[in-house]
Amino acid sequence: MSFAWTAEAVAAARRYYMDEGLSASETARRIGSTRSAVIGKAHRLGWAVERDPALAHANLVRSGRTPSSAYRPPRSPAPTPQPAERSRPRPWLERGPGQCAFPVSGDGEAVRSCCAPSGGETYCAAHLARMYRRRSPAQMEALDRLAKWVDEVEGARPRVAEAGR
Repeated sequence: MSFAWTAEAVAAARRYYMDEGLSASETARRIGSTRSAVIGKAHRLGWAVERDPALAHANLVRSGRTPSSAYRPPRSPAPTPQPAERSRPRPWLERGPGQCAFPVSGDGEAVRSCCAPSGGETYCAAHLARMYRRRSPAQMEALDRLAKWVDEVEGARPRVAEAGR
């Protein structure tokens, strides 16, 4: 089966996939292509970003299949903690002990740091959350496997111990 993406085929695929909300399989059947070709074209032309995610759920319901997980709208990101209200930004070198060192403005010698109370840490709780993220055990396991593979390929070398594992 030979298929070429002509201007007419692209227009028809867009009409079926984007406007009518048909699945990639149904769109492919109607234009004489394959499901993979339609999905690839949708990604290359940015349709996948424009398409409403609720259409995927509607296509499953229309076909009589049940989704393995019900459609849920995308979650909004977790709110980022705000720096302490007692923050008085000042030049970095003028901050006192136990004050946040997160740079909030300036450049070079004029850098000003947050200077909110940090409870003995380098950064206050809000800036600490922005600077570091905890990795899940699965992510750490994947990183360990990658490190082992690199050691096998390139030879072992000393590693710095990771803090906060």
